[in-house]
Amino acid sequence: MSAETLETVGFSATVWVVNIVGFLLLLAALSKWLWRPLSDVVETRRRQIAEQQVETERLLAEAQAQMSEARARAAELERQAEERRLAIFREAADEAERLVREAREEAVRLQQQAREEAEALRLRALDDAKREVASLAGAMAQRLLAVVLDEERQKAVLEAAVEGIEDLVAQEGRN
Repeated sequence: MSAETLETVGFSATVWVVNIVGFLLLLAALSKWLWRPLSDVVETRRRQIAEQQVETERLLAEAQAQMSEARARAAELERQAEERRLAIFREAADEAERLVREAREEAVRLQQQAREEAEALRLRALDDAKREVASLAGAMAQRLLAVVLDEERQKAVLEAAVEGIEDLVAQEGRN
């Protein structure tokens, strides 16, 4: 470019040098009084953020470890609860089985007792019937003998009948 064109545009080398020197002085001043403090603040903040990030990661790792530990404890508690539940079910089943067994034993005992009582009643009824038959037979024999036989013969016949009845009763008692 020619000097005339530069003058037409309003270019002056002095102004240009002054502007450059002024700009460099401005940069030096900004660098000293504004850029460095601003850069220090930014660097301090960057370090704080980095420290906080490290602390956050440490806390996150700690929280994850605690979460894993809590899950492990929860799993162990669930396992213990399941074992206890199964133990209670086993105890309940054993108790139910014991009660059923005792009820069956009691039923067998009651049946045996009922059979024994029934047998005792049957024997008493049989003995009562035998006594009644013997009494009736004796009364009938006494009437018959009173009509047919004299007193001595009646005694002999009655004694023989009583002996026969006693033998019959003794034989029934053995059965």
